Amino acid sequence: MISPRSSGRAGLLAVVVALAAAPAAAQDVSLAATVRNYNLLRLQDAAAAPEARRDVNLLTSRAMPTVTFTDALKVETHVVLDLLAPAQASTVGLPGSGAAGFLPLTHTFADSANARVTGRIDRLNAHFHTSTLDLTVGRQAITWGVNTLFPALDMFAPFAPTQIDRDYKAGVDAVRLTASPRPHVQLEAIGAQLGPRHSNGLAAGAMVHINAGAVDMGALGGVFHHDVMAGSFGSVSVAGTVLRGELSRTVPEDGADRLRRPSFWRAGAGLDRQLTATLNLSAEVAYNGFGEAHPDAYPAVLASARLARGEVSGPGQWAAGGTLGWHFHPLGTLSTLALLNLNDGSVAVMPAVTWSVNSRFDVLGGTQVFVGRAPSALRVPRSEYGGLGSTAFTGIKLYF
Repeated sequence: MISPRSSGRAGLLAVVVALAAAPAAAQDVSLAATVRNYNLLRLQDAAAAPEARRDVNLLTSRAMPTVTFTDALKVETHVVLDLLAPAQASTVGLPGSGAAGFLPLTHTFADSANARVTGRIDRLNAHFHTSTLDLTVGRQAITWGVNTLFPALDMFAPFAPTQIDRDYKAGVDAVRLTASPRPHVQLEAIGAQLGPRHSNGLAAGAMVHINAGAVDMGALGGVFHHDVMAGSFGSVSVAGTVLRGELSRTVPEDGADRLRRPSFWRAGAGLDRQLTATLNLSAEVAYNGFGEAHPDAYPAVLASARLARGEVSGPGQWAAGGTLGWHFHPLGTLSTLALLNLNDGSVAVMPAVTWSVNSRFDVLGGTQVFVGRAPSALRVPRSEYGGLGSTAFTGIKLYF
């Protein structure tokens, strides 16, 4: 019997061999890479995890070869190596490694209390293109919907609202077919495994997307983790402001979830506006019918698989958030993210400054300030953000 560790090592080896052999047959091979390092220091003990160390470092490198065989066929690969130290640190906002997928493309090289070294293939897909059809097979990044902080439609490894680095979304193992039967109309069908091969992560869905000038709209539905979900989305540009929204209804399959919510709605509305030449705003308000109105009932949501996989972004029912970006210098940007749980009043504020030393080197620094009622002495949560422990962070990004 092949162990998961052995199969992960075999998957990594197979990718390396394939990439080494590809240039002989390919018409074009391009290679890009990035190295990122994040250092976070918690400014006080986190009541939610008082025994955890205050410091954490994440070093992640990503090699991104793309092999183009013809105008109709290309292969995309992202090979990622992560070093997290210490491995047991409790933090909020670091880029995640993504959930385990159907393909055995992750291997842990070292794992101790001091450090964890993990290699993974975050993209490995073949893309076939014709004038009316696009077919992508393998591990790929997929996004549904129009909201970014509190998505109601994105079932494919969505970002957490608190995530610091959003440059690369985690890949999922899927087959995606996109067709354009007529101008401004796009049809998409997806079959995917959202988790390990023996989990209940099977997903199958379809979407229709229509563009009519300043208006985008669409409808979608499918089965995800054995749940039935359907929804719609839309956006419109009005006098320089983009207004967007989405709505979904889910009928859960899990027995515990069905006892709490036989079905539930999620919805969100947002806007994007360039306020001045150097100032831009993005804001959202969201309703989560799977969440709870009072913190006393949060534990049931916090313990759910639905929250763990990112399908819902928090334990409350109502949330608001936004990002204000200020381009204060040709090389510098101050971006401030604010998140508010409208049920318990807790707040997260995350200002960050990014300075582009040159086209290949960025430095950044900022803070994460969490305000709210701390957990009880028995660690029962009394707010979403209270007790997380505010942090300061620095980072560098290198591009090749």
